[in-house]
Amino acid sequence: MIAYEIEEFARLLGVEGLEWPVDGVLHLDIEPADTLCLQSAPGGLVVSLARSQAYPGIPSAARLLELTRFTNSSGPPVHVRRRDFGRTNVFYTVLPEETLRASALLAALDEMTKLHNLADSV
Repeated sequence: MIAYEIEEFARLLGVEGLEWPVDGVLHLDIEPADTLCLQSAPGGLVVSLARSQAYPGIPSAARLLELTRFTNSSGPPVHVRRRDFGRTNVFYTVLPEETLRASALLAALDEMTKLHNLADSV
């Protein structure tokens, strides 16, 4: 089921022939600074969008937490973390396998892109 929805998601993005890897982890460079990661997890799929940034344009941790507050989202909860010594922000969510659809993946990508753009705008 996950493999089929990933392939359908890729087609929605205009990418043909994308296959779900055996190890259950797929990385896609969306833009020069953005990387989408899809990773199977027990009962679902972790969808994350990482964006690398250069100092001093890094949004504050408080701003990132504010953006992921549960009252600001209409879909599945989105979480945030930092890596690379704070130079990369990662928004992520978990989509349950039983309700996983390509359209839900696309909506999650859109939501996380929106959050990165909002974080960058301050």
